[in-house]
Amino acid sequence: MQDVYGLTPEVIQKLLLDFTVKTPRQIEKINLNTASVDQLVTVQHIDYDLAHHIIEQRNLREGFSSFSELLKVKDFPVNKIGIIELYLQIDNTN
Repeated sequence: MQDVYGLTPEVIQKLLLDFTVKTPRQIEKINLNTASVDQLVTVQHIDYDLAHHIIEQRNLREGFSSFSELLKVKDFPVNKIGIIELYLQIDNTN
């Protein structure tokens, strides 16, 4: 809830008292070094243009070795890296 713009800490605290998450959703992480455009666009904050830029950079560097390298991708939403990392993994074994 901290990612929802405009919610104050007090409102978040009150909401947490009234609501609970019973079964968290399982997140299957996508391998950044093998993902297709269609797979990348399933990640929050990644659209088709950004997915193409990511794959272009991946091909130029022969794969990513860290998430910080994503910050060099054209139009990458730097302030959303923490959220995007939740859905990705870096596996260099192909």
